[in-house]
Amino acid sequence: MKSVLKHCLLVFGALLVAAASIRSAAAMELTRVYYPTEADMAFTVDVPSHWEMTPQESKSGFFEVEGPFGLELSFRLVPGGDVKTAIEDHVKYLNKHFTEVTIADAEPKSVNGLEAVVLPGTGVDEFGSDRELGAGWFKLPDGRIGEVWYSVDVTDKAGRAEALEVLKSLRGN
Repeated sequence: MKSVLKHCLLVFGALLVAAASIRSAAAMELTRVYYPTEADMAFTVDVPSHWEMTPQESKSGFFEVEGPFGLELSFRLVPGGDVKTAIEDHVKYLNKHFTEVTIADAEPKSVNGLEAVVLPGTGVDEFGSDRELGAGWFKLPDGRIGEVWYSVDVTDKAGRAEALEVLKSLRGN
């Protein structure tokens, strides 16, 4: 009886390991997003394939990505390259859709060789959840300006890590 029980436990353990590795492999599948289109690519990002992706409605619209627990990422080209207006519009959007918004000072960064400015912040969404909010504007090799913004629940450490991997995958044309 002990050997049958031991055998069942070993088989069950092997099944758990196999299931975990299948889930990990599935979670690692990525979809490359070309913005605004593959033919007129300004930049690309690699997004987990199991996330919901909504293409932009116009050439200058936001390409939106939604991950687990309401994680949101949005990408676009800044119309006319007007970063000042884009930042002002972003702050207005945050104040309209979130409460208790705090915005830190802008931070200059480099993302895969692209000059960028990052604007970190926090706020509370309509459900009362604390959110980490952030936006960034990056100069592309052809002179155009790209924009990304994200919102993630502050308790969603895994989602935040995945979102950062998406942001690290950013590549200019």
